[in-house]
Amino acid sequence: LGKRNTEKCEKAKEIISLDEQVISIEEIQYHSYGENGVFTAKIKTDCASAQELEMLGNRLQESVREKLCAEIYMKFGGRDEN
Repeated sequence: LGKRNTEKCEKAKEIISLDEQVISIEEIQYHSYGENGVFTAKIKTDCASAQELEMLGNRLQESVREKLCAEIYMKFGGRDEN
């Protein structure tokens, strides 16, 4: 309990970074609940509308679920946001 899984976080970063609308990943954590895992991430994006943001979120959730067998919850920010 309480140990950071750097390997899983790096794999998730690689997957997320593949999307062209992702500018950067500001923070990512992995939470293990037995056999189930959940990522949380703060992602900067260049999405121009709520619809684009929703589509990006869906793509990232699907990719992480498929490739890492885990869920991901994301907070999105824009290019100029701190």
